[in-house]
Amino acid sequence: MIYPGEHFAIVFEIENGKIVNAVPKPLGGQLSNAVEVGFEAFEGGMMLTLENRLPGEIKYDASMKVPDDRLVYTSTCPVRAGLSAFESWSHPIKFLELSNFRYSTGGACE
Repeated sequence: MIYPGEHFAIVFEIENGKIVNAVPKPLGGQLSNAVEVGFEAFEGGMMLTLENRLPGEIKYDASMKVPDDRLVYTSTCPVRAGLSAFESWSHPIKFLELSNFRYSTGGACE
């Protein structure tokens, strides 16, 4: 889970070419096999940033806790290796639940 104002890394274990374990870590140092995540509120909405430091493109699932306390699935886009991606919403979000990080071979935002 990531709450507004948080910024940290998720470090992954890779086994047989698959992402098998994830551990959140503070930022700093040389983090490999990691995704740096940040979640911010700004005037007019919310924004999630992801920087992929894994050797391949990744995909993940995300659900958001909205103000009426429902947990709602939201679409995400693949993030290419060595690049950053941004997801934004024009409404308040209490937190995001990020899960099922996996290598991807492209595809649509869904």
